[in-house]
Amino acid sequence: MKIRLLVMLLFLLAVISVYADKLMPDFTLQDVNGNDVNLENALKNGPVIVDFWASWCQPCLKELPSLNEFQKKYPNITVLAITIDAPKSTARAKSEVKSKQYEFTTLFDTNQTVKGKLNVSSIPHNLIIDQKGTIAFEHMGYNVGDEKVLEEELLKVLGQLPSAATPAETTPVSE
Repeated sequence: MKIRLLVMLLFLLAVISVYADKLMPDFTLQDVNGNDVNLENALKNGPVIVDFWASWCQPCLKELPSLNEFQKKYPNITVLAITIDAPKSTARAKSEVKSKQYEFTTLFDTNQTVKGKLNVSSIPHNLIIDQKGTIAFEHMGYNVGDEKVLEEELLKVLGQLPSAATPAETTPVSE
């Protein structure tokens, strides 16, 4: 009897720890204007895409335009693009963001504390956080087409999966 109870307790603890690992830790970082931005406050507006990038990372720079498009296309989400550039490189990151006129929020993790909390080992690294603060999707790296996967996962979180095309839309009409 005691063994059964112990096994059930261990199982319950394992299940709780698996789900606890999926919660995004709260953080506060400064944006390009020196203002503090907090994840908890960003989640009040809806789901959040968190993207880790750096100004020296070419795949990261190729991915940023699609994140900007998501910010424009979906007004009820927030994109937090967190640069891990060293303090001496923040001017280059700011220049990149301002020259491209990106509308997403750029944050600076110059000490890489948030990166470390999440064990981010390579960039670009994307997370989609639902409004409950749960990590709903995670992706590392960037190849052309990854933005489609990210958008599909975002739509799942938003509950707006695209509807399938009707046969009339996909089949040409012959005369």
